[in-house]
Amino acid sequence: MTAHSTNPAHAAHLARGGSPACGDSSARAGSPVDGRRAASGWTAWGWTASGWGKASRGQLLAILLLGASTGACAGARHPAAYRGATEEPRLQPQEVGEAPVTPAGYALLGRVRAECTFTEGRATIEDEWLSDVDCTSWRLTEALREEAAAKGGELLVGRSCLVARRTGRKAVLRCRAGVARRETEQASPAVDPTWASLRADDPSAVEAWRIRVDFEPTVEPTARAPRRADGVDEVTVLPVAARVLGALSAHCERAPCSVEALRAGLRAAAGRLGATHVGGVRCVDTNEAPRCLAEVALLEELPPSTRAVAP
Repeated sequence: MTAHSTNPAHAAHLARGGSPACGDSSARAGSPVDGRRAASGWTAWGWTASGWGKASRGQLLAILLLGASTGACAGARHPAAYRGATEEPRLQPQEVGEAPVTPAGYALLGRVRAECTFTEGRATIEDEWLSDVDCTSWRLTEALREEAAAKGGELLVGRSCLVARRTGRKAVLRCRAGVARRETEQASPAVDPTWASLRADDPSAVEAWRIRVDFEPTVEPTARAPRRADGVDEVTVLPVAARVLGALSAHCERAPCSVEALRAGLRAAAGRLGATHVGGVRCVDTNEAPRCLAEVALLEELPPSTRAVAP
C-alpha cells in the first residue's frame, strides 16, 4: 500500500483549515510512513483497522484533507480513447444510443474504445483505480458514451466487449464501438431505462477512472465470491452479527469527483471483496478532491441473486 508521511504540526495545521501546496514534501505520495505511527494504526488513508475509531475527529479530518489535497494536484486521466472527426455536441452521455450497424440518416464520425484490468478471485485492494477494481462492460460502455457525446456523436455502432489479453488472474477487458451522428438535427431520443437505472444506482461510472481505493484488512485476506454493488448495503451501524473484514477508503486522485461517486465506489469495491455491508462512512469534500472511509463487513448467507455477474 502506498503511504504518505506527515508530522504532528502539519496535521494540526490541516485540522485548523490549512492546506499544503502541490510541492509540499510532507504531502508527497510515496513517502515512507513513520514506524511509530504505523504501529499505532497510522496509514496513508488515516488509520489501519487496528487503529480504527481511535483517531479524534480533528485528526481524521486532517488525514482526509491531506489525501484530498494531493489528489487535487494530479493531472487528467481519460477513460476512453477516440479517433475521428469532432462536431458540436448535441446530446448528454446518457442520451447516446446504440445500434448494430450505422442506420440511414446517420454518418460515421470515428471510433472509440476503453479498457480496464479485471482481477479474478480478488482478496485485496492496494491503492488501485476503481475502474480496475470494479472492471465491467457496463462501466466501459459508460466511458464510450461520455467520449462519444463529447465528440458530437449520438450513437454507438457495433459495440463489442472482449477479453483482450490474460495474465494469471488478471485480464484486460476492452470495449469498442463506432461513433455516428445524425445528418440533420432532431429531437433527443429516449434514454434506455435499463442503463438509466444502473446509472442512478452507481454514479461513479466514468469517475471510476479518477478514483483510487484501498483496503486495510483486519482478518486474513480471503478470495470470496464477488457481489454486485446493489447487493452491498451502506449502513450507519454494522449489524451485530456481521464480521468486520477491514477498512476501505476511496479518494479522488484526478479531480473532479463527487462524494456520491466515492460512496458508490466504496459499495462497488466492497462487493468485489465479497462483503455485504459498508458501515460508518465518513467523507470530507475539499478542493474538488473528496475522500471517504468506511468499515467493510460480511453477513453470511445472502441469497444467490445478489452475486455479481461476470464482467
